[in-house]
Amino acid sequence: MNREEKSSEISILTKRLAGAKAVILAEYRGLKVSEITEIRREVKKNAGDFKVVKNRLAKRAVQGSPFAPLESHFRGPLVIATSEADPVVLSKILAKFAESFQA
Repeated sequence: MNREEKSSEISILTKRLAGAKAVILAEYRGLKVSEITEIRREVKKNAGDFKVVKNRLAKRAVQGSPFAPLESHFRGPLVIATSEADPVVLSKILAKFAESFQA
C-alpha cells in the first residue's frame, strides 16, 4: 500500500466515523474469510459498514476527533463496524454472530 492509498484510507475512515451513530471495534482472530464475509454482508444489508483496518491507519483517522480515546484499543487483528442508521441494529447483528462463532 503506497502513501496515496494510505491517505485515501485514512480520509475514508475519518468520514465514516464522523457520520456514524454507532462504532463497534471487534477482534476477528480465528474467523475464516467466509465467516467475515458473511458478517460483512449482513451488516451492509442493514445500512452499516464492516471493515478490516490497519491499526496504524485507524489511529491516524481518530486523532483529533471525538473517537480519539479509542486509539488505545487498536491492537491485534481488528475490524471497525459503523452504522449511520439505528445503532441497536448493528449491535444486535454483531452480538448474534459473536454467539454463533464462539470457540
